Amino acid sequence: MKKSVLVAASGVVAVMSWTITGAAADAQEPLSSGKASLTDSILPGPRYEMRTDDGDPGGKVEFWTVGDHVRVTDTQADGKSVEVVVWNVTKDPNKKEYVLLNDGGKDYEEWGHGNVAQPWNLAEGSCFLFRIRLLDNGKPLHDSTDYAHWRNYNDTTQNCDGVE
Repeated sequence: MKKSVLVAASGVVAVMSWTITGAAADAQEPLSSGKASLTDSILPGPRYEMRTDDGDPGGKVEFWTVGDHVRVTDTQADGKSVEVVVWNVTKDPNKKEYVLLNDGGKDYEEWGHGNVAQPWNLAEGSCFLFRIRLLDNGKPLHDSTDYAHWRNYNDTTQNCDGVE
């Protein structure tokens, strides 16, 4: 599957093309950016953010509604992984969309991009439940778990009050 993206930073514009092959194309795994990121200045539109709920947050999730980009960042060198699960909670029963697991270490980023393919393309206007938590050797650290309900509108941020 071939993809391209328009990148603009500091007045420089470039079109980058790439081809996804092998296991990533077959499994439709999210593309990961590793440690390098210009995304904050490039991605348009509203952005949500949530951190793990431990005393010194070890993980962060961000959601940009334009393009349905989700970034999971490990914020500490503590040996823990960061897991984010996304559910569509607009209709009953709730539908689990996908899981992003970041086990790359401090400052590593794991991505889901809605413009790549399903399941990362989230329905416009729908309400999504994001859960973030830390994992220690695959086991959840429950005191780190946090939740947020975010609506996928391209022109504004809006929580999903009253949706469970």
